[in-house]
Order: sequence, then structure tokens, then C-alpha cells
Amino acid sequence: MKVISIFLVFFLIFGSVLLAQQEEKAKQEREKARQAQQESRESEQKAREIYQKAKTYLYSKEWERAIDYFRVLADAYKTSEYFDDSLYWLGYSMYKQSTNLENLELQLKLQREAFEPLNMLIETYTKSSWADDAMRLRIELAKELYEKGLHEYKNYINGSVRGGILGGVEGAVIGGVTGGVLGGVEGGVGVQKEEDPELEMKLIALNALMSMDQEEAFPILAKIVREDENPKMRERALMILLRSKHPDALPLFIELATKDPDEKVREMAVIYMGQRREKESLDALFEIYAKTDNPKIKEYIITSIAQNPSKRAQDKLLDIIKNDKDMDARERAIMMLTVRRREGIADELIRLYDSVMDSELKQRLITSMGQSDDPDVSDKLIDIARAERNRELRLRAITMLGVSRREGMFDRMDMLYGSIDDPELKERLLISMGQSRDPKATDKLFEIAKKEKDKKLKERAIIMLSMSRRDGITDQLIDLYASTPDRELRERLIVGFGQSRDSEAHEKLFDIARNETDRGLRERAITMLAASPAEETLRSLIGLYDSLDDEELKERVLVSFYRHKSQEARDKLIDIAKNDKNAKARERAIMILGMHKSDETIDFFAEQYSETDDVELKGIIIHSLGQNKGDKAVEKMIELARKEKNVELKKQLVFLLGQSKNEKALQFLKEIIEK
Repeated sequence: MKVISIFLVFFLIFGSVLLAQQEEKAKQEREKARQAQQESRESEQKAREIYQKAKTYLYSKEWERAIDYFRVLADAYKTSEYFDDSLYWLGYSMYKQSTNLENLELQLKLQREAFEPLNMLIETYTKSSWADDAMRLRIELAKELYEKGLHEYKNYINGSVRGGILGGVEGAVIGGVTGGVLGGVEGGVGVQKEEDPELEMKLIALNALMSMDQEEAFPILAKIVREDENPKMRERALMILLRSKHPDALPLFIELATKDPDEKVREMAVIYMGQRREKESLDALFEIYAKTDNPKIKEYIITSIAQNPSKRAQDKLLDIIKNDKDMDARERAIMMLTVRRREGIADELIRLYDSVMDSELKQRLITSMGQSDDPDVSDKLIDIARAERNRELRLRAITMLGVSRREGMFDRMDMLYGSIDDPELKERLLISMGQSRDPKATDKLFEIAKKEKDKKLKERAIIMLSMSRRDGITDQLIDLYASTPDRELRERLIVGFGQSRDSEAHEKLFDIARNETDRGLRERAITMLAASPAEETLRSLIGLYDSLDDEELKERVLVSFYRHKSQEARDKLIDIAKNDKNAKARERAIMILGMHKSDETIDFFAEQYSETDDVELKGIIIHSLGQNKGDKAVEKMIELARKEKNVELKKQLVFLLGQSKNEKALQFLKEIIEK
């Protein structure tokens, strides 16, 4: 009886202990959940504070400060509700800041960088309320870059024009619903997956039926468009109807464009009407335009009017340009008028330029004239560049001269260069000359680089020559480097060599890095060499490293190895880390090896760690090892953490294991917690 009592007491005690442990564990889990919720709230609160600061700078037009704050949001708060907003406003602020920059290179660089957040928003967050705004801003940026001679950005403009500026719908209209059942599934009807499989199947069937029997399919689709409560169903049915030639289609689309409560449906109806040539379609577009204040609808109507080849359509575009109070609408009409490529458009553009007073509109007209090959338009641009009183208009005209491919245009630019004294206008003219395909342009730029008294103009000529892909340019630039005593011009030439794809330019950089007496120019040459990831460049850099005695220059060469992830690069870095007499070089090599993330580097780090007692060096090895999140690296770090007696090193190992998000690391961290 006594034994039973003892067991009962034992089990009661054990049970109470077990229950207490379970309660404690549950308490810990609740605390973890509470902390996670608290951290989430704090993170969102921090994001809100950063967003509010960013918007404050935005409203006060302090674009640089706004960029800094929006960039923090975009980089560090990807799960925040403000993330997609921040992508749009980051791109917007970068665009606005670029307009304040006087240096054209910096301006172009910032405008190009603005595409990154905008592209991420458009391509990744398609359902964001900011996606459409991002598309419009991206087109505006592309237009500016195109106008400055970067013609590759024309693709963004062409995509919007050819697709009728359909945004998310354009893929469906251009390639989607025209491909039968398969086109319906993979194109327009299947652009976004519908949760209701029955609805999806019905749409596919209707699309197929439209291909086989319009008479039967049209009334069903018309009924859906008019009456269905599901907006997605209505939009997709409308996409199918966009290719209909049914006699009742035009009246239906006129009805939808004027009366439908859904803006997207009205937009799509307007686009369809632009594809029709009937007088009634054009009449309806004119009537809707006169009644609407919606800028987006007006934009679509202008595009649709421009698709109509009639003189009435052209006259309407001219009327909008001359008389509409909406500047965006006027600019859109100018753009679409130019796209039409009809006879007499050039004369209309010149007459418009002479008749309007608004400088912003004149700038838009100059841009459009720059896309014309008409000789009268070229004459007008030269006239504006030479004699226009408004300086900004002269600059714009000179920019557009560089776009022209008309024969003899360079000769006229050359004469213009000699007739003006304004350095800024001359610099802009050099940029346009640099875009000319005339061989004489290269000769002129070299003449300016050698003889021009204005150093800034000489630098600009060198920049434009460096961008040229003509044969023999590199040899002439090398000769220019040898003949000029001006250090700043030499530095500019070194940058040009670094941007060249010519092997002779790279050989010159190595020559400068080895033999130039000016230390700063040697450093600049090494920096430019570091920008190339080519394997032949790596081999030359290794040779350069071995040939140098100057430790600071050697370190610059060593840093350039980070771009190279080949076995040859690893072998050299390991050799430096083991054998270089300079301790700083050994440490730098270990840091760069951390970027390689290979099994070989893990074994090397483990070997080096075991052979040194230097705590600082061990810390560097741990950091480099921690760059690799793979199982082998994690296992090695766990092994080191178990054995390491130095508290600070052990802390560093545990911290990096926590950053790895590796399952084995998680188990090890739990072991530490449960001890």
C-alpha cells in the first residue's frame, strides 16, 4: 500500500510537472505569436512613418529626399501595404529629379533607373491601383529618352500606340482572341485566370462559336455585355466582340461607349470604334469627345480618331491641337497626327508651330517634326535652332536634329555649330552630331576634341566619340590621349576606353594602369577595367596584380576580381589569401571569396579558420562563410559554433546561422534555446 502511495505521489508530481511544462510551452508559443504580431505592427508603423515622410518631401518637391525615403520603402518593406505605392512614387520622384539636373549624363542615368521600379510595379503587381499610372509614366519617360536620342525606348511608345493604349487589354486584342479556341485560352480569354471553371468554359465556347457562327454568337455576347452582373464576364465577352464584323456591332459599341456605367467597358468600346471606317463611328467619337471630361477616355478617343484615314479625322486632330484646353489631349493629338504619316502632315506641323503661342505645345510639335523626313520640316528645325528666341525651344530643335536621318543633315549641323556662341547650345549640338551616321561627323568631333578652347565642349566631343562604333575610332582616341596634356581630358578618355568593346581600348587601359606616371589616372584605368566581366580581362588583371609593387593599386585590382566567379578567379584569390605578404590583401581576398559560394571555398575557409588564432581574421572568415546559405556551409558553421570558445565569434556564427533560414540551422538554434 505504501509503494502504491509513493507511485501515486510520483505520478501526481510527474503529471503536475508535465502539465506545467505543457502550459509553459503554450505560454511561450503565445508569446512568440504576440511578439510576431507586435513586430509586424511595428514594421507597418515604421513603413507608414517612412511613407508619410516620403510624401511630405514629394509634396514639397524635394525630389532627392523623396527618392531616398521611397527607396527605403521599396527595398526594406516589401510586405507593407505601401509597397506598390512606393514603387510608383519612386519612379515619379526620379523622373522629377532628373528634370532638375543640368548634367545630361546624370539626367539620362536617373531616367533610365526610374524604369526599374515602374517595370516591377507593372509586371509584378498587375492588380495594383497604381499599375495604370505606372504605365503612363513609363511611356512619358520613354518619350523623353527617345527625344534625347535613345531610340531603343521607342518600343515602349510603339507598344502603346499599336495596341491602342489598351494597357492590360492590349495582349487580348492584338494576339489573344483572334486565335480560335486556343487563342481564347492562351490569349484574351485566358489573360487572367477565372475562379469559376464553368464561367471559363462558357467563355471558351463563346469564343469558338464566334469563329464559326457570328450570327448565333453575337446576340448571346451582346446580352452578356449589356446585362451580366459579373464585370469580368462582361469585359471578356467584350474582348471577343472586338473582332466582330456583325452589322449590329457598331450600334452596340456606340451604345456602350456613351451609356455603359463601367469606364473600362466604355474605353474598350471607343477602341473598337477606332477600327471602323463608317461615318457613324467617327460621328459618335466626335460626340463622345465633346461631352466627356474623362482624360483617359479622351486619350482613347484621340487614338481611335487617328486610326481613321479620312480628312475629317485629320481635321479633328488639328482642331484638338489648336483649341482644346486640355494640354495632355493636345499633346496626344500631335503625337497621333505624326504617327498617321499622311501627305501634307509636315506642312500642317509647320503651320501649327507658327500659329500657337504655348511653348510647351511648341516643344511637342518640335518633337513630332523631328520624326519627319520631310525636307521642309528639316529646314524648319534648323531655323528654330538658329533663330528661335525661346532658348528651350532651340535646345529641343537641336536635339531633334540628331534624330533626323535626312541626307546632308550633318553639313547643316556643322554650319550651325560655327554660327552660334552659346556653349550649352553647342554642347547639345555635339550630342546630335554624335548620333549622325555621316562619317564627316567623326572628323568634326575629333577636330573639336583637339582644337576647341572650351574644355566642357572638348569633353563632350570625347564622350560622343567614345560612344561611336566606327572603325578606327579607338586608334584616334589613343593618339588623342598621347597628345593632350590636360589631365581631366585624359581621365575622360580613360572612361571612354572602358566603355569601348574594342580590344585595343582595353590594352590601352592596361598600359595606363602599369605605366602612367599620374597615380590618379592609373587608379581610374583600373576602375574601368574592373567593370568588365570578360575572362580575358580577368587574366590581364591577374598579370597586372602580379606586376605591381604599389599595395594600394594592387588592392584596387584585387577588388575588381569580385565580378569574376570562374575557377581561374577562385584559384588566384585562394593563392592571395594563403600567400600574399600583405595581410590586408589576404583579408580582402577572403571577403571576395565569400561571394563565390562554392564547396571549394567552404573547405578553404574551414582550413584557414583552424590554422589561425587571429580573432579579427576569424571574424572575416565567418562573415565570408555566412554568405553561403547552402547545407554544407551551414553544417560547417554549426560545427565551428559548437567548438568555438570565443563568445563574440560564437555570437557572430549564431547570428549568421539565423540569417540563413536553413532547416539545419533552425534545429541548431532550437538546441541552444532549449538548453
